Amino acid sequence: MNIQLIILLFAFVAMPGMAASPVHHSELKAVDRTDVLQKLQRGSSFTHQNQTYQYLPEVRAVRLKSGSESLPQALQRAGVAADQIIETKGQYALYRGTQRATAQTEQNEGHANYPAVLNVRTQVIGILPGTIEVKPKNMSAVAAIAAQYGLSVLREFSHLGVVYYQVSPGQDIFALAHALAADARVSSSEIEILEHLAVPK
Repeated sequence: MNIQLIILLFAFVAMPGMAASPVHHSELKAVDRTDVLQKLQRGSSFTHQNQTYQYLPEVRAVRLKSGSESLPQALQRAGVAADQIIETKGQYALYRGTQRATAQTEQNEGHANYPAVLNVRTQVIGILPGTIEVKPKNMSAVAAIAAQYGLSVLREFSHLGVVYYQVSPGQDIFALAHALAADARVSSSEIEILEHLAVPK
């Protein structure tokens, strides 16, 4: 494990709002995951870290907002029926909702929900938490890049030449990542994908 990954793992654990209680399987009805995946609509494909992903326009993820919030409370807050749930990942619950034309984080009355993608090889659903990893050619451009694209700086590792930007609700994360990759001030731009989050049995 390289030092960049270690730093990223520690930074991710320390992020505000990440202390929410994980979702328990006992709170959910069993679903035929294979059958659900076969019926889901598939959007555009892209490559990330040598893996191919497809955008799932019908799938969203809701996150428990506090350590005291139960899954039923989170679903009620987000207006999601229990029979819409596909699976859980840590403090997130993935559900099948209405089709979205764009991959946006949505914020409504204090709750956020997130777009999702499918790893074509492993058939694992990943969550897009609205974070883009960018390697600027010069770290002095970090603030200017954020201002131009309406992003906020989430984490910055100057010694590694990496910055993590948070996308604002309503922004299309795919369009932003593409625009950043084409920016002359940027060496690379990668969307963060959460695939493996522990869920207690």
